[in-house]
Amino acid sequence: MLSFAESYNLFVATPWLGGLLWLWVGLCIGSFLNVCIWRIPNGMSLISPPSHCPKCDHPIRAWENIPVISWLCLRGKCSGCKQPISIRYPLVESLTGLVFLAVYFVKAEAGAPVLLLYSITAAVLIATAFTDCDYRIVPDSIVMTQLITVVLILVWKQYGHWQEIAVYLLANMVVPGILLCGFAMLGRGLTGKQVFGWGDVKLLTVLAPVTGIINFLWLLLTAAVLALVIAPVYKRIKPKMRHRPIPFVPFIALASALIMLTPLTVPLAERLYPALRVMGM
Repeated sequence: MLSFAESYNLFVATPWLGGLLWLWVGLCIGSFLNVCIWRIPNGMSLISPPSHCPKCDHPIRAWENIPVISWLCLRGKCSGCKQPISIRYPLVESLTGLVFLAVYFVKAEAGAPVLLLYSITAAVLIATAFTDCDYRIVPDSIVMTQLITVVLILVWKQYGHWQEIAVYLLANMVVPGILLCGFAMLGRGLTGKQVFGWGDVKLLTVLAPVTGIINFLWLLLTAAVLALVIAPVYKRIKPKMRHRPIPFVPFIALASALIMLTPLTVPLAERLYPALRVMGM
């Protein structure tokens, strides 16, 4: 029987098989994210009641819950009441699957901890982007998922090196979190308005350990530039949004993809602070 290390090496050495497998994992995670995006902001359990049609309460059977495929087979309609099923369900599944596939090709060779870290981070960003768009909130439970993931991956990679873990989290999460809180309070004090949502602060704080402090600054700058460019165009296209705040998390998610999955930035954090090269990314 193959060990975990041997199985993972095979997973990486056969990219067509590994990529397809991780694509399928992403599609399944995307199906779960659809549940999270709807239920968590509405205070509902993720387990009970089982998945059902929101229009006729028809229970979703196993064969009707296959990511993307079931929606296509059902022609986008509920098998019970024949009412349309939103196309957003397969779109979220497809988006998550494609992002997982990209993460596989960019990060799989860095090892299983890094692949899991980036994949879970991607899922968190997709979920919070949609909850921010729909409800203007970033659920604490999703942020806590990211925080727990970061800590567990650090422990996995650096078990026993508690001082290095503590220093890394201090420099790459605690300090950015304090600075973000200060910026949010300063902006509110100077303008009398909330210029930076607390949900954005919490999410960015738990993203910082993934990128490293230097690339985190690039992420912030990229997200701000994207918002400045896209938001006015969106408000022009959607006049009813002119007097409503534009959700910022989608720009954070897009900037994170550009920073973490493309060679747009040099890993300056590792060059300037080699002692903090804990995550091995």
